Amino acid sequence: MKRIKILGFIIIVLLVGLFFVSLKITDYNQKITNIKDTINIQKFITQDISKEIIYLYKNSHIDYNHLENSLDIFKINLDNIKDKKIKQDSKNFLKIINKFQNQLKNKTAYSTVIVDKIVQKIYLLTFDILKSCNKYLELESKICKQTINIEKNIQNIIFILLFIIFGYFIVYILKYKSNFEILIEKLERSINSIDNIEQTVEKYLQETPNIQDEDLIIESLEELMNSSIRLKQLQSKLNKN
Repeated sequence: MKRIKILGFIIIVLLVGLFFVSLKITDYNQKITNIKDTINIQKFITQDISKEIIYLYKNSHIDYNHLENSLDIFKINLDNIKDKKIKQDSKNFLKIINKFQNQLKNKTAYSTVIVDKIVQKIYLLTFDILKSCNKYLELESKICKQTINIEKNIQNIIFILLFIIFGYFIVYILKYKSNFEILIEKLERSINSIDNIEQTVEKYLQETPNIQDEDLIIESLEELMNSSIRLKQLQSKLNKN
């Protein structure tokens, strides 16, 4: 019984460990998904801003609404990115766009030349941000996947241990049951043997007069009868359990 309790405790510990490992795997998968979503949004909005810059650059009329909305999304999404390189490239990107807007709003004789250079820088910074985003996404995905693989290996080990312990547990229960049945059979044989002895002794006492040590025989017979009663009580109790 003690062994069964120990096995039960080990199984519970392994199941709890399996739950937490599975939870960590789910968390890391969710982390990868969140990183991908954040980076893809940043890449998309960066390209969208660049296209809008080119549109404003090539057209005479100025409408900053779409650009301003895109910049707001760009800044909000940037707060969710931890990579220093992306943040630095993005800050430079925002500064050069601010210069672009100022040049369009406050035109001078040199504005065309300045704007040309600014647009080229924006174009180059766009590629820098995209490159940094791809590099960051690749690195984070690699780290998360490595961690997930480690957690999955731990998960597989726990599954194997549970399989082995459950197998041992079943074999032990079956073996324990087999031993129990053997015990019951032995009790039945012992009871039957005592009953046979009782009948033989009683018949002997009835058929044989003037037996020597009759009191001793009767006393022994009573002890056998008491033993038989106790064995029957034990058998009844075991069958109930």
